[in-house]
Amino acid sequence: MKPSHCRAARGLLDWTIKDLAARSKVSEAQIIRFENDKPTGPLYVAALRGALEAGGIKFVPNGVQMP
Repeated sequence: MKPSHCRAARGLLDWTIKDLAARSKVSEAQIIRFENDKPTGPLYVAALRGALEAGGIKFVPNGVQMP
């Protein structure tokens, strides 16, 4: 998942950074770092992706989509 995919997925779900933080258990600061394309650990990215997928997002090779 790229930072732009994370932002797009949040937009599709109408989630704020605070919403994603609560659902993923990743700090708001870490999400901001990731979305601003700063180095982020793979465990953070996996937690973010898992929360977004649980919210209904499906990641595809060139972006994101909702079912």
